[in-house]
Amino acid sequence: MSRRTMRVTTAVAALAVATALSGCGTSPGTAASYQGEKVTTEQVQDAVTDITKEAPSSNFDGTSAAVFMVLGPQMEQIAKKYGVYSSIDAAKAAFKTVKDPSQSAIRTVQGSMHFSNLRESQQGGPALQKLFKDADVKLNPRYGTWKKGEGPVSQTGNWIKQVAPQEQAR
Repeated sequence: MSRRTMRVTTAVAALAVATALSGCGTSPGTAASYQGEKVTTEQVQDAVTDITKEAPSSNFDGTSAAVFMVLGPQMEQIAKKYGVYSSIDAAKAAFKTVKDPSQSAIRTVQGSMHFSNLRESQQGGPALQKLFKDADVKLNPRYGTWKKGEGPVSQTGNWIKQVAPQEQAR
């Protein structure tokens, strides 16, 4: 095989892999989106890294980070309405071990606080349920599946699209 053929074959294989890896309903690099709010896979990874460093036994996952961040603005509005709002300072204070947590981690913790506070609130609970029932979040398959009316319904599976052998040979 000549060097030129080898380079072309390598380029085609790389393009096939890149296409396969981006085979999801969100744009490449997007973990979740909802009503103009976008969360990147990098933001999710940063949040999970910092939260896991802070609480190693928490089993905190990317699905939770993506959902808490992308629905954060709506949960914040509801939390303010029902008097169960948690400030950015409260979210930062949750980090004792991680000295300089990422903005993504702080945002995720604040979303988690709003979720917990609303879930425990008599008035806020129904509003939170309505948000999850009505929201149509676009979730990258890497982070599970979002089912309108239910929320995240499954954990990550094999989110990488399989490339047929005949496509790889091209």
